[in-house]
Amino acid sequence: MKRLLPLVLLALPAWAQPPQGFFPWWDSPVAKELNLTDLQRRQIQDTVREFRDRMIDLRAAVEKAEGQVEELFNEDPVDV
Repeated sequence: MKRLLPLVLLALPAWAQPPQGFFPWWDSPVAKELNLTDLQRRQIQDTVREFRDRMIDLRAAVEKAEGQVEELFNEDPVDV
């Protein structure tokens, strides 16, 4: 579990805003292949709940930065 937690935490910002056709992570093929115990699932759910607001804020910051980069590349001539 200690090895899995950092990977889950890195992936959490992507879960802050679910993609089209979203389904709960515990129903995903990847989660099923991990064969997580009920305790491990609860720990992940608790971590997601604890950091949900921060994940949303971080995702918003990423989107803002992406917009700024896009504006720079749309300038004529591109000056970076």
